[in-house]
Amino acid sequence: MAACGGGGGGFEIFVRLISARFVPEAVTVERGSTQRVELEVSCDRTGLNTDFGRLGIQVQLDPNRQLPAGVTTTLRGGVASSAPDFASFSCEGPTPDPELLVAHIAVDVTGDAGTDRRFDLRLIAFGGGPDEMPTRYAAGDWLAAQTAPVITGADAWTQALVSLAVPAEATYLLFEIYAYQDVINDGEGVEFAGHYADDAALVLRAAWP
Repeated sequence: MAACGGGGGGFEIFVRLISARFVPEAVTVERGSTQRVELEVSCDRTGLNTDFGRLGIQVQLDPNRQLPAGVTTTLRGGVASSAPDFASFSCEGPTPDPELLVAHIAVDVTGDAGTDRRFDLRLIAFGGGPDEMPTRYAAGDWLAAQTAPVITGADAWTQALVSLAVPAEATYLLFEIYAYQDVINDGEGVEFAGHYADDAALVLRAAWP
C-alpha cells in the first residue's frame, strides 16, 4: 500500500503515516465460495493534508502473488487509479483517536470452484473377439488408436471430435469418453461437478481404393 503524492523523501514520510490491517486477520474460503473481509486503513488526521487538498490512499492487493493457488481477491469501491492494479480511497472516517482517521475497505476473497475441465475421446480398433478385449486393452494390444482431448468452457457445451483410419483387419471398435481431474485432485474421490457428456455419435465411412 502506498500514499498518493510526491516521490523522494516525502514518499517515506507519507508511508509512515498509514497503517493497515485485515478484519478478521484470517479467513477460510471454501472452493466455489466468497468471503468478505475488511481492510481497515488508519491514517494521520493532518499528515496527509497538503496545500492542494488531502491525499488519498492507493491500495493494491497481493502484489507479491502470495495467495494460495485458486484464491483471488477483489477490492470493492474506490476509484480506479492510473497505476495498474491499484484503486484509490479516501481516508476520512472518524475514530476514537483524535489523531487518526480511518478508511474501511471491503475485500472479497474468492476460492476457485476447482471444477475440472478436461475430457478425452478415444477410439480404439481391435482384432480378435470382444471377449479378448479386457486382456488386450490392459496390455495395450490394439491395432490402432486415436485420442482427442477437449478443454470445456465455463457454462457452455464444447464439441469434441476424434477420427481413426480403421485397419482392414480390425473386427471391432471401442469408443471411450472419459474425464480428467486436471484442476483439482484432492485424493478424496472425483469432483466433476457440472460436467456432462451428451449427444455422442459414431459414424463409419468406407474408404474406397
